[in-house]
Amino acid sequence: MSNPHLNGSPDAEPDAAIHPSTQGAAHKSSTWFSLPLGDGILALEPKQALREQFPAVFAAAGQPAHMAVFTRHEMKGRLQCEVVAYFTPAAHALARHMGAHPCAQPTFPELELLVGDVDAAMLFWQ
Repeated sequence: MSNPHLNGSPDAEPDAAIHPSTQGAAHKSSTWFSLPLGDGILALEPKQALREQFPAVFAAAGQPAHMAVFTRHEMKGRLQCEVVAYFTPAAHALARHMGAHPCAQPTFPELELLVGDVDAAMLFWQ
């Protein structure tokens, strides 16, 4: 079974472009976004989609250090863990394209950088 967010939100057109023009330093929002990707195995496809789509958005935004996507395995009362992607505020266009929803900034423990600058975590959690 494939994840409906693999190629963007269910409401997005199949080949809808991601417009990073409001990404990067010009974007002042502090809103983070989250997207459940499925359990460990089901999350592989949407994680790969993020890895493939992020570089173009990142480059178009001027490769800002604060643009990244992190993941974490979360239980939250479930029998199996679920992988959740967390998009930094600067990655909001990609987050919306993928169907993510606004959320609070996640806590740092157990977050893994999926895509973005390797120093991004230091900018948010010092």
